[in-house]
Amino acid sequence: MRVSKGVVGYYSPRTNRVALYDVTRGDPNHPLWGENLATIIHEATHQTAFNTGVHSRYSRQPKWLVEGLATMFEAPGVWDSRNHPQFRERLNQARMSEFLSYMKTQRQPNSLQEFIATDDAYRQRPSTAYGEGWALAFYLIETRPREFAQYMQTVANRPAGEPYTAEQRVEDFQNAFGADLNLLESYFLRYIQQAPTKL
Repeated sequence: MRVSKGVVGYYSPRTNRVALYDVTRGDPNHPLWGENLATIIHEATHQTAFNTGVHSRYSRQPKWLVEGLATMFEAPGVWDSRNHPQFRERLNQARMSEFLSYMKTQRQPNSLQEFIATDDAYRQRPSTAYGEGWALAFYLIETRPREFAQYMQTVANRPAGEPYTAEQRVEDFQNAFGADLNLLESYFLRYIQQAPTKL
């Protein structure tokens, strides 16, 4: 298995295995221990989601959905809401900063459709794609949880081995969240821009 330089964790749906790199070299007092913890939770989220039917290991899954869910769980308020009940603790601060910076400097207007239609962003601009995946998943889970759950079920129930065209991906998304993607995008961007003010 080959992975990109700088990758510290990887889950393979094909083998159902997780590979992790300990950036602290076993030192729990190391200042980067939080990165280790976030990586472990991120990859464990993938493995759990793919093994419980949240995602399918046998059909194509949109990368924004898979990575968006995993990056959500990096925040302590998502995986431990009893001890971290505040809204700010559900925010993945690093991913939010990545996305807000990208949104202000490089993101093109009305680009939501392209983001959900293909996985190209994760190949072309991975550092910002993870932030955008987090932002979109966070917005939909926080504001439209029923529709998000139905959408995840629709995607997970796709026939094994079939291609998942850009048109099908957009159609499934619109069936769950509405046909007007530009309107949804404006609500989404406003919500994420206002999230830091709720801290």
